[in-house]
Amino acid sequence: MRTHSIEPLELDTESDAYDFWTSRTIDELARQQRVQPVDNMESLYGTWPGATDDGFEQFVEDLRKWGDAEEHSL
Repeated sequence: MRTHSIEPLELDTESDAYDFWTSRTIDELARQQRVQPVDNMESLYGTWPGATDDGFEQFVEDLRKWGDAEEHSL
């Protein structure tokens, strides 16, 4: 099979599919999804999907301690 010519289709800006082809910044996506910053990392404990003791909580705690240490070393 050979393709001799391809004609692009018109993109309907009124269709729901148009959003799929539209690029957004991180800030635009956050606003659209109503994402809020996390003020307290401990509020995430026990909420991550996966095994109960999969190491996520320890990882978050280690990141927090590392961030605190970096901040104090400046």
